[in-house]
Amino acid sequence: MDSRRVIQDITDIFSHYPLRVTGVSSASTMGSTGPTDRQIAMQRVEEAAISLKPWERKLLKERIEEHMGSIQFFPAWVATMLLSTHLRYSDRFQLTLFMLGNGCAPIAYAEWLIKRGMLKDRAAREHVAGLISDHKSGKLEIAGRTCYVMAATHANGTDAPAKMKIRPLYQPNFANSHPHYWSCAIAMLKMNTTQPCSTAPVVTTVPVSQFF
Repeated sequence: MDSRRVIQDITDIFSHYPLRVTGVSSASTMGSTGPTDRQIAMQRVEEAAISLKPWERKLLKERIEEHMGSIQFFPAWVATMLLSTHLRYSDRFQLTLFMLGNGCAPIAYAEWLIKRGMLKDRAAREHVAGLISDHKSGKLEIAGRTCYVMAATHANGTDAPAKMKIRPLYQPNFANSHPHYWSCAIAMLKMNTTQPCSTAPVVTTVPVSQFF
C-alpha cells in the first residue's frame, strides 16, 4: 500500500474535522510609523519559506497549508518554529500543542518533522510521540493544557481578540473510533521513518456526521 495515499486519505479526513470554534484570524496591518513587530517577524518567515528546498515547499503545501491554511496567517512564533530545522524541548511542546489543537492530522505533522529531520534524537521523537498519545487519550485536556486557536470567534461568528483565542486542547471527537490516525504517527516517530503508514488502515468513506 502506498504510504503517500494513506497520508493523503487521513489528512483529507482531518480537513473535515471542525475545531470547536470557527472563523479565520487575519494578519496585522501596517502601523502609521512603520512595520509592526509581526510584519517584521513574518518577513523573516517568508524568507525562511523561500529558502526551503522544492520538496520541502511541496510537503508544506500538501501536508500543512492545504489543511490548516497558509502559514502567513499563523502566529509568527508558530511559523518560525514550523520552518526551523531543530526543535528544542519547549519548542516541540508549544508547536505540537498548537498543531494538534488547530486540527493538523498527527500523521501529517509527524511526516513533516521526520522528513525534515527536525527531531535530532530518540528522546525528542519520544517527546512528540507522547504528546500525540496524550492528545488522543484526552490527557492533555484533563491536564488543562491550552493552545492558541487561530479560528476562534465570538458566539456571533465575528473574529475573537487574541486573548480569547487561548482555548483548552480538547480530545478529538473521533479519537477512539479511529485510533490509527494517532497510532500511525506515534509509530512513525518512534521508528524515525514514514514507512509505518503503509500498514495503517485506510478510511476512504467516513460519514461527515462523525466530525460534528
